[in-house]
Amino acid sequence: CAAGLGTVLQQLRRLSGVGGLQGRAPQSEEEFAQRLEFLGEVPLFKRLPLAHHPILARGMRGTPWTAGEVVVELGAQLTEFMLVAQGWAELQIDAGPGAEPVVRRLRPGDYFGERVLQACGGGVVVRSPARIVAGPGLATLAMGPAEFEAFGLREHLTFHRRRALSHCV
Repeated sequence: CAAGLGTVLQQLRRLSGVGGLQGRAPQSEEEFAQRLEFLGEVPLFKRLPLAHHPILARGMRGTPWTAGEVVVELGAQLTEFMLVAQGWAELQIDAGPGAEPVVRRLRPGDYFGERVLQACGGGVVVRSPARIVAGPGLATLAMGPAEFEAFGLREHLTFHRRRALSHCV
């Protein structure tokens, strides 16, 4: 996890209301305030000290997706944690030969890829056990293991097994 930490810290120091880490940071104070409010409502972040919320709001990369676009392919190597911020995504789990795939809908506040953050270090490769396809209006917020460490989240966040996704990411 320490690899790349210096680079991330340098990028965080340069982070302002616009620009930022790879991808899209909030482009206006209004967008920053909306992102901050959203993150405060996400159950995963409710126990996070409030001082961390602005860091997440500015530092997580926002990505809009086109409906039907594959966000993550089944078996693909996962490299970051993603949080559904707007719209929805369809999570498709292979149910085995001849069976229909199990489908779940991810909505704002749902997330995937947390195993990447939990497995930080040691050269562990995490592969997606599901295919995730964008629905209309999908926008995600993302961070990788280096940001997770730089934001000081390891000591504050616990990822619980989610019932709806217990066989998934």
